[in-house]
Amino acid sequence: YTAEECFADNVSESKLKERFKACTGGIYEAFLAMGEYNNIFDDDRLYPRFYTRFMGKRLLWQDVLEGMFDFFLEKQPMSQHYNKYAAKMRDYFKQGGPWQDLYGYCASLFEMMSVKCFIAERLKKAYDTNNRQFLSDAAQDYLPDLLDKTEALHSYHKKLWLSNRKAFGFGVLDIRYGGVKERTKTAIERINAYLNGEIDEIEELAEDRLEIEVRDLFSHIRI
Repeated sequence: YTAEECFADNVSESKLKERFKACTGGIYEAFLAMGEYNNIFDDDRLYPRFYTRFMGKRLLWQDVLEGMFDFFLEKQPMSQHYNKYAAKMRDYFKQGGPWQDLYGYCASLFEMMSVKCFIAERLKKAYDTNNRQFLSDAAQDYLPDLLDKTEALHSYHKKLWLSNRKAFGFGVLDIRYGGVKERTKTAIERINAYLNGEIDEIEELAEDRLEIEVRDLFSHIRI
């Protein structure tokens, strides 16, 4: 993009698509869609601070019970957004090509994020309003689904990593994925214990969700 803007006489999106295909063999629209992991980038949507544009990593790794970044989802739900782009990435995956594995990984990522955000957007409210039906659904259906999708994402990410990198470094991601999966299991256990009368409250959900200042400017460059 920079090269075209700097050195080409006339730059159009159709020209960029042609050059992108020639240089990379990839699908232009697919690579643009990958950026939707970070946030919603509609043409008319503005973010007052640069670093508030990059919420994907925070939502991916946050604790499903403690919900450090749930305040963001209260203002801007993301589950439908991720579901929409999961479908798009599945379509790109079906088209094949040299970047097919990357498209598949992104589809898996968006699918996992869609479920995780769906839960985060509703779990605290359900607890506060004593919506026992949703809590039961979360423990029986939504959280097990999140566990399955996290496992699928973990496996896909590992496969993709080892296909073009040395093994060093993935240990950190093993720990992160493992943490997400174990905390999901704990969430299921805690909710079931609460519904069965074994505990009087779920302490993690009883606490208020506080809005924190998002300042880590460069956190968007790493998954």
